[in-house]
Amino acid sequence: MNDVLNISNDEIPLYNIRILRSYVKYVQNNYPEVDIDKILNYADVSGLQFNDYGYWCSQSQMNKLQKILIAETGNENIARDTGRSLMVSQSIIAFYVLSFSNLGNVIRQIAKIYNKLSRAATIDIINLGSNLCELVAIVAPGVKEEPYQCKNRIGSFEGILKLFLDQFPIIEHPECYHQGAKHCKYIISWDKPSGIFKWLRFRNYLIITGVTISLSILLFFPLNYFLFSSLILVSLITFLSHHVQKLEKEKLSQDIEELGKTAEEYWGELNVRYNVTKLVQEVGEITSVIQNEKEIASAVSKAMNRHLDYDRGAILLAKSDNKALFFTGWYGFTDDEIEIIENAQLLLDNPVTEDVFQKVFVKQEPALIEDINKIDHLLDTENLNIFKKLKTLSMICVPIVHEGESFGVMVVDSLKSHREFREGDINLLMAVASQTAISIAHARAFRKLLESEKKHRTLVETVRDIVYTIDMEGIFSYVSPVVEVITGFKDKELLGRHFIEIVDPSYKETVMQRFAAGLESVGTSTYEIKILTKDDRQVPIELNVTALTDNTGQPIGRIGVARDITRRYEEEAKRQEMAMRALTQDKLASLGEIATGVAHEINQPLSYIKIILQSTLQDLLKEKLDTEELTEDFQESLRQIGKISNIISHLRTFGRRDVTSFGPVSLSAVLNDTLILMKERLRINNISMDINISDSFPMLHGNHIKLEQVFLNLIQNSMDALKEQGNGEITMSAESKNGYALINFSDTGEGIDAELQEKIFEPFFTTKEAGKGTGVGLSIVHGIILEHQGTISFASEGKNGATFKIKLPIYKDENANFLTEPLYA
Repeated sequence: MNDVLNISNDEIPLYNIRILRSYVKYVQNNYPEVDIDKILNYADVSGLQFNDYGYWCSQSQMNKLQKILIAETGNENIARDTGRSLMVSQSIIAFYVLSFSNLGNVIRQIAKIYNKLSRAATIDIINLGSNLCELVAIVAPGVKEEPYQCKNRIGSFEGILKLFLDQFPIIEHPECYHQGAKHCKYIISWDKPSGIFKWLRFRNYLIITGVTISLSILLFFPLNYFLFSSLILVSLITFLSHHVQKLEKEKLSQDIEELGKTAEEYWGELNVRYNVTKLVQEVGEITSVIQNEKEIASAVSKAMNRHLDYDRGAILLAKSDNKALFFTGWYGFTDDEIEIIENAQLLLDNPVTEDVFQKVFVKQEPALIEDINKIDHLLDTENLNIFKKLKTLSMICVPIVHEGESFGVMVVDSLKSHREFREGDINLLMAVASQTAISIAHARAFRKLLESEKKHRTLVETVRDIVYTIDMEGIFSYVSPVVEVITGFKDKELLGRHFIEIVDPSYKETVMQRFAAGLESVGTSTYEIKILTKDDRQVPIELNVTALTDNTGQPIGRIGVARDITRRYEEEAKRQEMAMRALTQDKLASLGEIATGVAHEINQPLSYIKIILQSTLQDLLKEKLDTEELTEDFQESLRQIGKISNIISHLRTFGRRDVTSFGPVSLSAVLNDTLILMKERLRINNISMDINISDSFPMLHGNHIKLEQVFLNLIQNSMDALKEQGNGEITMSAESKNGYALINFSDTGEGIDAELQEKIFEPFFTTKEAGKGTGVGLSIVHGIILEHQGTISFASEGKNGATFKIKLPIYKDENANFLTEPLYA
């Protein structure tokens, strides 16, 4: 069984126009007084659609047709009567059925015939006997078939079989879809064939019977009886044969007439289809050899002249402003008419009247003008004058559209043949116009590609960066000329060479690894290397490399942009120098601020030593030296001097600029050294510091002095926040997790407003009064943490203090490759 079409709308095409034409043919033959135009108008069928054998009617149109036919003819059974005449009125179908001489084959073809005419239901043959068959019609889901269509189906079966039986078959209808059954079932039976078949059978029986009687007479009667009976028998056989031959000739003549009609229709349709196929093929081939729109329009017009049955045709294209159409290609016009169209333009911007051509071009809808004199109000005055000068009466206009963009309009008309246009003509021209639009779109795209290529080539060749492409093997296939300015190599010198040849040896292994990985990905990679110039100088460059693919998306190499970053290196070196100076100045400023505390730390041991020396001097004067007591005093003095030396040594170390090396660092040691400088100031400001970090905490990977600067700046920042309170507390804790040290540093100050928190790490940002802070402390902290490949964040809620969360890497053996010098040294 054929697949059932899923239809759920009364407006969807379901019935071939041949079915509707059979109704019209039946009415013309039996009710000549009925106005056919009135019927077609009521059924919403135009003349174009009626003449187009490829048109399909909807359920709504068929219902309207049934209603108007009953009203005009008074025949309630017109659907069945029309079905009976279907085979006679549709010559193509008749020829199809008549090609099967066996009734069994005819029944087997009924389902195929019906399904060629209707999408509303499918027919299946359940059982087939010598003169009995059962057919089942299944209505498609969503189709609301009416009872009259079941009667029309029965009439069609009767009409088909009557061609062979010379009488209608007996059709029983035990199950009907329109009475609640799931489908319609038909049991068809018939008697033996009649007509010519009966006469042939009678003649044959007569010959056999006559010969038998004649032989009997010859055996039992005189010869003259035999001769007389034989003469009568031959006369009867001759008469019957002549009559059968006459019937056969009449039948043959009828069949030949039907075959002639069929052949004519088939030839017409096949010829049109062949010509359309050839035309579309030619139009498609035009794209491959012509890239100019005007030449495309001219070539398509000539192809239309060869393959289409229209007297004249033209292609009108719009310019970039889409305000007018211009005749760009044409055929069938006289020299005088060509002079008219060469200087003519059809306006598309009439603000008062929506011109037909404006509608076709803008709304992209085809239009049929049957009589231009009847729609002069729908044409711009200037446009109308042009076509009147061309003596145009009727024409078809279709839009030339590709992917929603209108390029122009295709127009045809017929002056000499005056043949009627069909809806199939519009469909045909739409196909040609669509292929033409593709050709024009390709031409425009090719032109834009050339313009784009020229523009991009100019851009690539004038930009200061090197643009290059390499194939899958790494061989240069293109290098922009600016390469000579940067490297000294001419672009032609590098073509055909492997890119690795100009890479600095220290980067070759890394670059080859990245190249191999890049061939397997579609992403863009950015990295920095150094390349060699023609005179073996090193040039630092930044590479941006991505996949190079063909038009199918398959990788064919890599495309990249190489930028000379020598100036960036120099500027970064200067920035590093300035950063170092800022760090040194910040440390010196910190030392200035902690000078009071340091002085106190040094003053205590000095006072102790002074007292010992004064006491010893008095004992010397009194000559009362106690050697044991003097030894203890000197030992304590030496211890106090060592303490002073440690403080001074640490001050010298802390203020040193050469602090770029990284290695294992004890967090406890860093904090102890920090407190050497800050302990006294914390005491003076009544600020306590609680450090919850074990001496066995894992070693950090970093720089001791720089980390000390971090915590010194954080303590200084907290002290500034706690001074005004008169007291406060600073708390530190740390834990080790996933190879990182997670450090919390918090104070009990008033915190920072939410809108300012995002700016605290910005250079020179400060909430202090003018002259009381530089705003670089936390910026330096942030930079040092990033340099250690760590992170720092800040949180403060209302007046509940501030918390810094610091993440620093734990020291491991694999950290041996950790950055030990500035990136741009």
